[in-house]
Amino acid sequence: MYLSVSVLLLSVVGVLGKELVKDYPRLPTMWTAKTIEPGAPGNGAGLEAYNFVETPSYDNPSGIWSNYTDCQRLIYVPNNYDERRYLLGCDALNCCWEEQEGNHVEFQIPNVHYTNPNKKVDVYWQIANVTNYGEIVEADEWSWSWTVKEKLSQEWRAYTLACDDCVNKIELIQWQSRAMGGEWFAVEFKGYRGIDRDSDEGESFKEKFVVPEICKKNNLLECPSGLHEKYFGSNLLSGGRQSECNVAKYLRNAGFPSSTIGTMVCISKYESSWNCDATNKNVDGSTDYGLFEINSYYWCSGDATSKYNECGVSCSSLMDCQKNTNCAYRVYKEQGYNGWYGYKNHKSECDNYQAPVCEEILEEYEPVSSVDLSMYSGRWYQVYKDVFDMTFQGEGRCAVADYTLIGDKVGVLNSQINKDGKVGQISGFAFYEKNNSGGELSVTLDGVPRTTPYWIIELGPIVNNKYDYSIVSDNNRISLFVLTRDVDRFNEKYDKGVKNRLSELGFTNEINKPKVMSQEDCDYNLYNYSVKKSEEKCCESCEEGTEKYYSIPSKKNCGESCIAAKDYNKVHLFEWGLKKAETDTPCKDHGYTNYVKTETHSAIIVSVKVDFYEPEKRVELKGQDCGVCGKAYQTCCIGFGAQGYPCDCHLQEGGSGKAGENCGDCGTGYAGCCIGYAADGYPCECDVE
Repeated sequence: MYLSVSVLLLSVVGVLGKELVKDYPRLPTMWTAKTIEPGAPGNGAGLEAYNFVETPSYDNPSGIWSNYTDCQRLIYVPNNYDERRYLLGCDALNCCWEEQEGNHVEFQIPNVHYTNPNKKVDVYWQIANVTNYGEIVEADEWSWSWTVKEKLSQEWRAYTLACDDCVNKIELIQWQSRAMGGEWFAVEFKGYRGIDRDSDEGESFKEKFVVPEICKKNNLLECPSGLHEKYFGSNLLSGGRQSECNVAKYLRNAGFPSSTIGTMVCISKYESSWNCDATNKNVDGSTDYGLFEINSYYWCSGDATSKYNECGVSCSSLMDCQKNTNCAYRVYKEQGYNGWYGYKNHKSECDNYQAPVCEEILEEYEPVSSVDLSMYSGRWYQVYKDVFDMTFQGEGRCAVADYTLIGDKVGVLNSQINKDGKVGQISGFAFYEKNNSGGELSVTLDGVPRTTPYWIIELGPIVNNKYDYSIVSDNNRISLFVLTRDVDRFNEKYDKGVKNRLSELGFTNEINKPKVMSQEDCDYNLYNYSVKKSEEKCCESCEEGTEKYYSIPSKKNCGESCIAAKDYNKVHLFEWGLKKAETDTPCKDHGYTNYVKTETHSAIIVSVKVDFYEPEKRVELKGQDCGVCGKAYQTCCIGFGAQGYPCDCHLQEGGSGKAGENCGDCGTGYAGCCIGYAADGYPCECDVE
């Protein structure tokens, strides 16, 4: 008891004695050590090899080997999109893989890097006692935190010993971290040995961080759901007791509307006490799992009582906070709040439960306030996607988006090369609804049963009168589309900044983090609207189920087609001037009387035959020499007549003849010319009224 009091007193003195320091040690970026890490296999004791690279590449990857008695893990990060975790020997599996989110943990003092280089991290020092491998050790304690708008977000503490024979003259013995004032999570080190990256030993050490041959099979399986949690446990944000803010974060990530967050946090409170590890055995033999106590009988598989598996997941995977919440969203959509007894028994409280006010470690998220749609139209090449929306993209590549202004809407045509090598296309419209403006649009796509938000959340600089890149998502940060006008220019000028921006905006989880959309070896001509000639006239009369449409793309020709109602929007993407005919002869009604040819115009999404007509040829206008104004008038009439717009007024011989009833632009120009010459004392000899 006396020893505990003494330690407590020393701890209090240490807190009071913290000093803000400008000089602090730098930990090696390569090391080996014995470690004790809560949640790791067995008693958490193992051997780890660490190699941190801030900007990794295949030639210089970042990685951690964690070796335990029952299981080995390699976190392998060769870049920002191919990162993976490989588990070897776990549950008798030779090797399997899992997704890894970003680079692995950085053990460094400090490990916070603000995008603003002028913003510094305050580091504090004191002498403190810490229990490490069962012994109380007096060590240097270095502490720092990441705060947003004066609110504490995350804290770290590193405990070190001076060591003359060590790399950087320092030895790390313990690392602690916690988020939002929660419990401290500690990793204990023993036999910590830093390695000089620039030495021969460093070069040799780097070669250890490669994917084992046994894990390079083409058909390597993804690890079973829950395997990583079984062997390596859960960190503060993915297991155990959670703060209200963490629960709210999981709910938003799962897609719950903002209006439901408070009630759902209350439900979790009474279902599991906000504990992701909670389970409950029911009298019927079924089990309730995790944060929202999801029942095994209805919602998951693998339990002895499982029957329906409505969420399509294993029951063991529901011990993961986010996966549990994702399933809870399915329960909510089918049963509402009444799917939980926690709500039924505490309805009054939960109906009035306020959503927690949390200072997100995120930039403010909203669409851009203004966008010029004419600068937004045209072709875009997609460079990043997300893993959530599989409606169209799936495993496609070479994705492009063609946007066309059609009245007050934007025509959308998305194209890509599918996994099977075939061209896939889907069309639709983007538009403003409910008085929205700026970058807050909605989009509807053919075959997709509902309208979805289309939020433009960032626009690049204007190049050649077009926005050079665009970041697009939705109101919940679930989908992600990063578009650019030129892929090479984007990679050279914008890629790094856009990835930093995405991180600031919260595109960091397994659902929405950016995945590269390959734009290599792409034949974009496959997406173009093709034209094939046909010999037979197609569209004098239209079959049942189709209607006559026409367009006049230029003054030289007019086209007529028979189009089904379901295909109108698709054809309209390519024929902007498409109009519904009021008679069976719309081209003739507009002066296009000579049939010329029939063509088939097609894209992947639609094919349509078109009869083309030209205007009747007119005889060249003649009249006496009426000076500069008259010649200009004649030339104007001849030109318009050849294009199908003949003048209705003609110059008469003798110079004083009257004009016809409608002289159009030619007559107006002639009259203006005459007035000008008359003012200078040179009246025109020909009169046009």
